[in-house]
Amino acid sequence: MLVGNTIAGNTNVNVRITDPGTTGNVLVYNFIGTNATGDTQLGDVDGVDIQNAASGNVLSGNNIGGANGVHLTGAGTTGNVLQGNTIGANTSATALLLNGGGFDNCVRIDSGAANNLIGGSTRALGNLLTCRDTGIWLTSATGNVIDNNLIGTNSAGTAGLGEAHGSDLDTGSNGTQILNNVISANLNQGVYIGDCTSTTVAGNFIGTDASGSSAVGNGTGVVILSTPGNNSTGNVIGGTRSEEHTSELQSLTN
Repeated sequence: MLVGNTIAGNTNVNVRITDPGTTGNVLVYNFIGTNATGDTQLGDVDGVDIQNAASGNVLSGNNIGGANGVHLTGAGTTGNVLQGNTIGANTSATALLLNGGGFDNCVRIDSGAANNLIGGSTRALGNLLTCRDTGIWLTSATGNVIDNNLIGTNSAGTAGLGEAHGSDLDTGSNGTQILNNVISANLNQGVYIGDCTSTTVAGNFIGTDASGSSAVGNGTGVVILSTPGNNSTGNVIGGTRSEEHTSELQSLTN
């Protein structure tokens, strides 16, 4: 267990969790890639890399800065959990952490990393994911769950800090669940689904504050597209309101 450390200024990566059998490790209440108060980013390498089939590790309550705040990558990298972290913004979530090349992705999941959990069943378990470029970016990563996070906003979910993209799902990120998040104030799209199948986007506030009562708009709320030779099919945006509504929907799609 890593608790209460400041881990920053390293030249390759600040924390690397790697290889099969590396499981059950916990990082809690650390400043990773920042100074000891979480207000300034130190260096421009990844904060935490979880890779090469490391599984079942937990990051909770950390303040994280870096080129990628947390990077989950590789087949077998599964069952890892990120909850209650502030990634990409200062401790009070009033400004982005910027240094040198700046912050690229709060969370990046790629190259076969699957079935990881970013957030949890309540807002208290969610992460604040607000950075220079993308809150969470997935490519070739299946079955991951993004639940109850603030993506693009301050800690109250009432205003943005200048993030460019909210949630980007690229080729092969199939079966992703984007649930109950506030995805707002992103300069471009809130949710982007490109060449992916069986995505569920449900229960989110996209372009509003955390209460759903005031506009905190993205450039575009949701984008779904296919590039030549690929398809975006079977994605579901929303949920079922009533039995009557379900019958009407079935009649339209049959």
